[in-house]
Amino acid sequence: MMFEVQKISDKRIDMHISGRLTADDMAAGMKALDMACDGLDDGQLLYKLTDIKFPTFGALAEEMKWLPKILRNIGKFKRCAILCDTKWIRTAAKLENLIVPHVKIETFTMEELEKALEWLGSN
Repeated sequence: MMFEVQKISDKRIDMHISGRLTADDMAAGMKALDMACDGLDDGQLLYKLTDIKFPTFGALAEEMKWLPKILRNIGKFKRCAILCDTKWIRTAAKLENLIVPHVKIETFTMEELEKALEWLGSN
């Protein structure tokens, strides 16, 4: 399992989630994401999802604890490119455009990394 967050620039964060997250994974990942979002405005998120397994109950509970900060940080993003080869996740991500209308969300396959980066940069 993995939940990595890397601040690439003052405008872009890369996040990679893989495997089945536990409560500890979620807590560490959410803390890293919250710290990376500090000072971000009109940001870009490159979000990679690989080998996704349903998280543990503890991970879901931990995510709910972070919900106020998640909602605050969502407002700091302008664009989100989601890289994932799992079709149902890409479909669900497209539906998020209806829930979070101020963030433009596009989905890409893992092979479309360059296309995703180009899209992110075309504010």
